[in-house]
Amino acid sequence: MNRNSAESAYLNICREFKSSPTGFSVNYDSCVLQTTLEDGEFSGEITLTNDVNELIVSVWLFNGIDPVHHLWDRSAQGDQIVVN
Repeated sequence: MNRNSAESAYLNICREFKSSPTGFSVNYDSCVLQTTLEDGEFSGEITLTNDVNELIVSVWLFNGIDPVHHLWDRSAQGDQIVVN
C-alpha cells in the first residue's frame, strides 16, 4: 500500500460498507485492520476467511479531507490488496 505521500495517514480495511453515487458509507466497527501509515506506506498480511469477497480500503490523511476509498474484490483482484 502506497499513497505516494510523505504525510502521515490512517488506514482502515473494513468488511461492511455501502456504495452510492456520492461515495461510500463505511461501518468502521467492521474493520479487519486499522493502523497508521508511515510516510504513506503500509506492508503487511491479513488472513481472511474464504467468505470475504469484498473489502473497502479507506485512507485518511490528517488534513481534514474526506478519505480516499478503494474497493477490493477478490474475484477481480485475487488475494492481494494493492492501492497506489
